[in-house]
Amino acid sequence: SLDAIPPNMENYNDELEEIKEFEAFATELSASPDYEYGETVIPEYEFTDYVRELVEDCGYSIGDLPWWISDAIDWNKVADNVRMDYNEIEYKGTTYLIRA
Repeated sequence: SLDAIPPNMENYNDELEEIKEFEAFATELSASPDYEYGETVIPEYEFTDYVRELVEDCGYSIGDLPWWISDAIDWNKVADNVRMDYNEIEYKGTTYLIRA
């Protein structure tokens, strides 16, 4: 634990605080059931792109649709629908999503 700071570490308060913040972040991440197997952590600002790639990786061939259909897909809405299966975790002012 980093609660007690040794006397020779007094000048490292910022670094120690950052380590504590990261430890708290890692603890929250570890609540995911697949964390120990290498769970993906997605920044919120990349989630829509992540979902689009996930849909394609699952075998749904969006690329085979005519442009007038594929351009009409609201990927933000799709991401909103998928988001219910993810937990939000804050770290340094950024929201991350991890599978619930």
